[in-house]
Amino acid sequence: MFRHVFRALLICSVTLATSQPILAQDDVDVRSELQAIVDAIIEVEGIVGLSVAVYSPDVGLLRSASGDAIGNTPTALTPEHLLYAGSVTKTFVAATVLQLIDEGVLSPDDTLDLFYPDYPNADRITIHQMLGMTSGTFDYFRNAPDNPFIPVLMSDITYLWTPDEIITTAASVGQPAAPGTTHTYSNTDYILLGRIIEMTTSNPLHVELRTRLFDPLGMTSSYLAGVENVPTATAQGYVRDAAFLFGAVEPRVTTREDYVGLEQLSWAAGGLISSPADLAIGMYGLMTGPILPVELRDEMTTRRVLPSESGAIYGYGVEFIETVSGTGIGHSGSLPGYASLTLYIVEHDLSIAVMTNDEAGEVLLPDIVNDLLTVVVNDV
Repeated sequence: MFRHVFRALLICSVTLATSQPILAQDDVDVRSELQAIVDAIIEVEGIVGLSVAVYSPDVGLLRSASGDAIGNTPTALTPEHLLYAGSVTKTFVAATVLQLIDEGVLSPDDTLDLFYPDYPNADRITIHQMLGMTSGTFDYFRNAPDNPFIPVLMSDITYLWTPDEIITTAASVGQPAAPGTTHTYSNTDYILLGRIIEMTTSNPLHVELRTRLFDPLGMTSSYLAGVENVPTATAQGYVRDAAFLFGAVEPRVTTREDYVGLEQLSWAAGGLISSPADLAIGMYGLMTGPILPVELRDEMTTRRVLPSESGAIYGYGVEFIETVSGTGIGHSGSLPGYASLTLYIVEHDLSIAVMTNDEAGEVLLPDIVNDLLTVVVNDV
């Protein structure tokens, strides 16, 4: 409790002078305030590294980073370092599916049996349900005693999964819920959607993501890990509670080599490697630009309310998070040692992305977003 009060005092000390409604692109004072906040969070919370970006036409692109890129060594984390974005991947996979719907290649009412006829309830599971996670499929990342993935992860985290192997293994568990009756977060839905993209386009998923989204949106430092070469330096992760997955009993630093299996396992559900700048620019483009027709973007960002074990409300590959500056539309994500949160703030027409290479930083990200928003808007 005390550390959060202390952090609030530090942040207050660097934001009292802020009064403008939206910062100017060349406002050096605001850039320094952002950096001061990021530095303060690293100091108070004791996390390894934090990288952030804010983007809008009025703001331009603002980036700040603090902490270490390689464990707890004095190697500075910079805005150019890439990090695992985790489930933020789902937003871009959903956008690709929506483009295929716009082109008439897919329909929201298409059922899974067109692609995987042997999957449980395949004739009742629709594209619409998979996009919104109301299909009832078993979540292969679910912490449950009947999860057949857990013994494999525990015995060999570097095991190289294929998408179809993930699908077949998840199908063997059965269907926890009837399609269309409840919202249950399921990474399996997005592995299925990734394969459907490949089957309908005859292209690998990463090619479709790059040509349809990454390149047009100006996401020049984004890659689908495990299937694309990543030429830019990636910040090393710091695992704490999840250290046991890597054969350690104490927190430890990880390297890209530690993630070869997790990259394959995450794939369309969470395999994106990116930077906060790319995520902020990409999310803004998705929410405001011509990548999607307005009617399909509206479908993507429609809150679908069904009974939910978590109380979450989901759109198509997007979550809805309330911030001090209004509603944020986007997604959170994590892999062991990494966490991210990317949002488009509707009321102020700006996007924000925060990423950390420390497992302990995940719970802090919503508050960090609010801390940063106090600098760029004046009504909080």
